[in-house]
Amino acid sequence: IDLEQRGARHFLIFNLPKLGDTPKGQSDIWVRDAADIYSLLYNIELKEQLRKFRRDRNFKGRIYLVDTYTKLKLIVDTVNSGETYTPTFFVPGPPVSITNVRGMALDVFNETGTYPNNYLFWDDLHPTTVTHQIIVGLILQATQARRAMLPHEIPGLLSP
Repeated sequence: IDLEQRGARHFLIFNLPKLGDTPKGQSDIWVRDAADIYSLLYNIELKEQLRKFRRDRNFKGRIYLVDTYTKLKLIVDTVNSGETYTPTFFVPGPPVSITNVRGMALDVFNETGTYPNNYLFWDDLHPTTVTHQIIVGLILQATQARRAMLPHEIPGLLSP
């Protein structure tokens, strides 16, 4: 489907977070390093493909690249330094703070779970609802700021 041909003019594209920071990525040093390299290469290629798309198709709309890599890295680095990550902007839902970035809120093998609102990940790869809310908050913040700023100046958004 050619969304542009059907009238779409604004696109929100997400880059990959640092996959080596997921519980699965933390399982082994080789896995972590390979996952981190993959994330970086993917994000570089994504940015390049978006640039080519805009140039080759003479695209007149806007492409917003949401920087999940930097945001989730900030959360992981904050918690790994011994602090609690609390969003500095509105996050829909109850107040949240992330205190666990290495573990999983849900243990699928033992069918047990814990309070997920303090976890970055549900399982060994997938973000919790709270993590998604943080990303939504980032997008809301950027969307509200977009009238006063150019896309490359909006926090959390990269200019492709």
